[in-house]
Amino acid sequence: MTGPSPTPAEADGRADLHTHSHYSDGVLAPAELVRSAHAAGIRALALTDHDSVAGLAEAQAESKRLGIAFIPGVELSSLHHGMEVHILGYGMDPKNPELLAALERFTQARRGRIEKMVGNLRGLGVAITLEQVLAEAGRGPLGRPHLAAALLKAGLVKNFDEAFAVYIGRRSPAYVEKYRLLPREAVDLIHAAGGLAVIAHPLIGRMTYDGIVALLAAGVDGLEVRHPKMPSEQGERLLQLTRERGLLAGGGSDFHGENRSDAPLGQSTVPMSYAAPLLKGVRA
Repeated sequence: MTGPSPTPAEADGRADLHTHSHYSDGVLAPAELVRSAHAAGIRALALTDHDSVAGLAEAQAESKRLGIAFIPGVELSSLHHGMEVHILGYGMDPKNPELLAALERFTQARRGRIEKMVGNLRGLGVAITLEQVLAEAGRGPLGRPHLAAALLKAGLVKNFDEAFAVYIGRRSPAYVEKYRLLPREAVDLIHAAGGLAVIAHPLIGRMTYDGIVALLAAGVDGLEVRHPKMPSEQGERLLQLTRERGLLAGGGSDFHGENRSDAPLGQSTVPMSYAAPLLKGVRA
């Protein structure tokens, strides 16, 4: 089991505060995601699509129908000393003009990045078009997986690994760096929209404990302490940090879909007490 262990007092239900729909890089429609969470016994659910709030209204309506407490969310990409840091926003107003303008900048930057990468590939003699990539993207934010899928469908690579290793990986010739906010900018954006900001999956990847402590200066409200890829001892250490600093504790499955080898809904959850402060903000 990952993350802090539940106590008997937490037997009143579980919450999943980190999930994705097909408006991001997930598989399920928002309503399908809510129904799956309900079937898994989840009592409170947050939809936290990457750089998108497009699925929140649908998820909220289905949550109301099924009696699940719903928390509107978003996951923003930021860059801290060369490392990518994801900031989860909870309970913000999804119609906030400042937030919507920032998300539109992300959308335009994603498209511009893929256009440049397609141009780089064509310069390398790889016959791929933007239209082929867009056809793979569907509703989700445009990204390198869609470019890899287009290359694979066109028979230009044998698999995703080859697409990234040969053409579009970080050290590959067609790569273009993506647009990100600074952590403070992401936090300020969430706060301006009336939300709470939580660092997603800390200590996974290159981020160290000291790095997380330094990030607290960005004004974050909490940390995820449970994630499928986070060992329980790391979760316990982060939980202790939240208690010492008066921060919120969060976490969840980071569910995208069963085909992504994710933890099933209902497996990596947190106590309802973790969701309570977020739900309080939503009601307010």
